Amino acid sequence: MRVTMTTACLKHSAAMNALQKLLTKDLQFFDLLEAVAAETVTSVKGIRPSLSAATPFVRSSKNTHEQIQKSLVKALITPIERGDIESLSNALRRIRKAAEKFCERYPLCNGRVTGDQFANVLAQWEKVAELLEELVKHLRLTNRPEQVEKLVQLVHEASGYGEQMVLACMKTLYERQSDTLSLLAAKDLYGVLEKGFDRCRIAGDIVMTITLKSS
Repeated sequence: MRVTMTTACLKHSAAMNALQKLLTKDLQFFDLLEAVAAETVTSVKGIRPSLSAATPFVRSSKNTHEQIQKSLVKALITPIERGDIESLSNALRRIRKAAEKFCERYPLCNGRVTGDQFANVLAQWEKVAELLEELVKHLRLTNRPEQVEKLVQLVHEASGYGEQMVLACMKTLYERQSDTLSLLAAKDLYGVLEKGFDRCRIAGDIVMTITLKSS
């Protein structure tokens, strides 16, 4: 009888250990998503300094998005739906790509635009990216949907304000800029910034959807 009970206890203990390992590994996706969000903030914050020739923009050498893709293939259990993890990771990556695109195109303008034209809008984009990073960290707190909803609202408001800033800058540009090439160059860059704000809003909505599913 004792042998049977001991064997049963050992089996139960082994099962619990295996489950614990799965759950621990399962939480890696929160870490990875937070890492992608942090990389996004770093990229957006790297734009303003790069507008000076003395501080070139440095692309992130990390590819956490790709790491998430590989981990999803191997994972038996995920804390949230696989499709949602992939969607959020991709949305965050697209924000970083927008930052990289801005820095790729800015030098091509050959002095037809200046960093001062974009400084305020870029500062606002940085604020939105930081709000989004904080929002992603709340994915672990599935029992606090109210806090997530408030942060999503802040992301929406800050993104909307950023888009209004872009429109105001464009209006001023059309009124004062007579050089066609300078106008087109600035218009292209403002378009990239506008997409950046929109992509932040989309990422925030994905976090809200995940939270509602999990709560």
